[in-house]
Amino acid sequence: MNKKIVAIGVFFCLIVLAFVGYIYYSHQNHLVSTAQEKPAEKEIVVPKETLSKPEPQEKPDVKEEPISIPLDSIETLEGSVESDALEFYQKGNFKRALELFNKNFQEKQSEEEKAYSLAYMAKCQEYMGNKEKAAESWNLLISQYPKSFYCGDAKYFLAESAETKDQNKKMLTEAIEHAEKSLGGRKAALKLGELYLSKGDKLQAWKCYSSAMKSSLSNKQRKEVKAILDPIVAELLLSAEATGCIVYRVTQGDNLTRIAKKHKSSVEMMRHVNKKTSDEIFIGRDLKVVPGMPYIEVYKNSYFLVVYLANHLYLQSYEIGLGKDNKTPVGSFTIKVKQKNPDWYTEEKGKTIKIPFNDPRNTLGTRWMGFNHDGIGIHGTKEPESIGKSMSNGCVRMKNEEVDQLFEIVGLGTQVSIHTR
Repeated sequence: MNKKIVAIGVFFCLIVLAFVGYIYYSHQNHLVSTAQEKPAEKEIVVPKETLSKPEPQEKPDVKEEPISIPLDSIETLEGSVESDALEFYQKGNFKRALELFNKNFQEKQSEEEKAYSLAYMAKCQEYMGNKEKAAESWNLLISQYPKSFYCGDAKYFLAESAETKDQNKKMLTEAIEHAEKSLGGRKAALKLGELYLSKGDKLQAWKCYSSAMKSSLSNKQRKEVKAILDPIVAELLLSAEATGCIVYRVTQGDNLTRIAKKHKSSVEMMRHVNKKTSDEIFIGRDLKVVPGMPYIEVYKNSYFLVVYLANHLYLQSYEIGLGKDNKTPVGSFTIKVKQKNPDWYTEEKGKTIKIPFNDPRNTLGTRWMGFNHDGIGIHGTKEPESIGKSMSNGCVRMKNEEVDQLFEIVGLGTQVSIHTR
């Protein structure tokens, strides 16, 4: 019985397998026949002449952007003249500025114009990061135009790239020779002055900062340099090495005027150096004498008056007031009149009237030092708030206590130079 059941099961399985095989075989034959009946797709051929080549695209006109440098950090050289080249330079477009300055260099005739263009070419190359080209331009300027004050700028740059400290100091020292007119010379004077001061060499610091004072410093910078120099002057004024100061023993027949004249100095300077309040001297006593006449320079842009010794070392300085509407004249003058407690003469209704010293309308303050130029001079003021401003009728104003001091330092015949810087 069991065998019969097993046989039936096996038979049934065989029938199922046969049926499944039949179905699979039929399906495969259908797929093959369908594939054979489907027509092949024709290859589409496009004639060569109908193919169009893409037209070349024009590159957009991209303007070169100026080098990104803060505009207030771009240095303008002394003696600059407005031009397209300078405008591009000041806006930071150094490549275009370089092209224009190079063109100017080729076209200009005078040596100073060529030196000016070459200096700005070097500055452009500096800002563009091409230090080697800049060095070549600066060296060319020095070799071709050695008398140009732009040599101060050249030597300051070359000092920065010097290989040794001695070379650096040498180049800075040479740059200082051009400090009065050159940006690089001014920077060299300030830098070397600071260096000497840090090393305790006060005499060399005095020399460097004196050169800086003769340059185009701002009012703030002059006040900073004054704060450095005043203590040095107080300490070294009577140094033979610094000022050539000598000791003179008074003999029979001497007086301050004779002694001052003998040493080309002034009675005022003799009193100042020896801290005397009168001209009285005594036989056998020693007097200090600093040879030479001090002179005065006025710097209008910074509202400062500076007194220098004959050897060009700084002696004293003061902040001042100047003429309204640019009335203070530029030029060279001489002090021909000195007065204490001066009366003031002015014009009213076409007439010259005298206003006494004590009259509130008198604007001259406590001292008057008149120039060889009618109506112009140095005086005090009853309006100290006008110092650092342009409010006078053309004269140089000082605080009363300071004009009193200046009055005792400089004498008749003192040279006064008034500069725009």
